Amino acid sequence: MALKIVKGDTKLEGAVKLTEEQAYQYQIGIVRNWEQTMEVFGFRVGPGILSLTSGISAVVLLNHFRTKLRLGVMGRVTSYLPVVAMPSALAALFHVSYIQRNIVLRKYDCPLCVETRAALLQTGIGLVYPLLLAPMASLMYATRHFTVRLPYLTEQPKEWLRLIVKLTRSTKGKLAYILIANLIAGSAVTALEFKEFDNIQMKFEELEKQIESGLISK
Repeated sequence: MALKIVKGDTKLEGAVKLTEEQAYQYQIGIVRNWEQTMEVFGFRVGPGILSLTSGISAVVLLNHFRTKLRLGVMGRVTSYLPVVAMPSALAALFHVSYIQRNIVLRKYDCPLCVETRAALLQTGIGLVYPLLLAPMASLMYATRHFTVRLPYLTEQPKEWLRLIVKLTRSTKGKLAYILIANLIAGSAVTALEFKEFDNIQMKFEELEKQIESGLISK
């Protein structure tokens, strides 16, 4: 049966009152167990797509800074874990927790606003986060392994800042593509989830009408 959200003390005949968490688990359970998997493609695959987009974005940025600082294979695994693995995991987790949850609970006034929020969230995780962490991680390993001549951080902090800005500016071409990819991914996945959930709700409402009219039995 379709979940109905009412305000105040409004009561519906035969309705069962649920907490927000119970309502969410009920709704998302319907989506996850939907027989026609292609009708819930966005819900099933969307978070993975966003995770992959964030991961690829982080890899591109980290490799750029590592190449500029001539790091080769030094510190590759330990720098990939925080810079690449973390945003990949966070992209899926945050989308499910803050976007999918609001969609299935109908906690929004403007679907376009939710899509915009999802796009900005994805961009923050897939672009801003690695852009802040990648140069710092790369400079740390460059200092440790003496791959390039660097100013002393404690003695010349301004020179370090100038170097970070210089390295970041050299990513301009890549940044444009990464920005567009993350904005589109976040918005497109969310729009698809809206469409799929509306379709599920319509099918449940149609089923209820048929039951009420006696066309089919419960």
